[in-house]
Amino acid sequence: MKSSLMQKHEYYTMYKTEKNMWWNKGLRDLLQYHLSQKGQKLRILDAGCGTGMNIKFLLSKGHLAYGIDLSTDAVALCKKRRLKTAKKGSILNIPFCKNYFDTVICIDVLGSMTSDQNIQKALEEFYRVLKPNGLLLIHCAALPWLRSPHDAVTNFRVRFLKDKLKSYVSYSHWNILKCSYRVFFLFPIVASIKLIKKILWKIAGDNTDQTLTPYILNQAFFSIQLIENRLLRFIDFPIGSSIILVAKKLYFSKNPISNI
Repeated sequence: MKSSLMQKHEYYTMYKTEKNMWWNKGLRDLLQYHLSQKGQKLRILDAGCGTGMNIKFLLSKGHLAYGIDLSTDAVALCKKRRLKTAKKGSILNIPFCKNYFDTVICIDVLGSMTSDQNIQKALEEFYRVLKPNGLLLIHCAALPWLRSPHDAVTNFRVRFLKDKLKSYVSYSHWNILKCSYRVFFLFPIVASIKLIKKILWKIAGDNTDQTLTPYILNQAFFSIQLIENRLLRFIDFPIGSSIILVAKKLYFSKNPISNI
């Protein structure tokens, strides 16, 4: 399963940049909106928590936040952030009992799964550990033609189309509350950079997108993301470099997945 991990140096790049980078800040703002709809202190699992910035953010909002990651380096960096609730674990075999969490978030992890069967297995595990009517928030890289050197660094095997991602979740007996592309307004800029890097891939080699832009530009991009996030509450965007999916666990007396 080690082949599904990001390159080691990318974890350290994330650790340095994800607190302040406009993309990460915009995503955390979007997550907070959906979590706030439950209106209470939540027990949340960050499934594939990386270096733990999302856990730290959720803790600051008063939630009980836990994280698992398959990477020893990622968990070590979580500990460096003084996060005591992060531990090594796989989303294919989540080390928590059933009906334990109010919410599960999974940020840019499903795209690294080695098969459709593993994606389904992960969704079954999310279903198992969520309480009845629990919330699932999935974020994935979008559009296969946007594949770039960053995908090699992070070991994204799949960039999803919205309908394809929805088909996995619908099959697994969830009520999909929201599914939309995001990074819409900045899409021309993001797509252009990715396509240029793709052209230069053979020359430049692997290259991360997890870099801080100059302060003023970073703040401008973050402000644009905040505007986009407000609009996402009411509409879906037709294109973007990422996809956000929010679903609720449908409760049955028996797990319906086992009957498929």
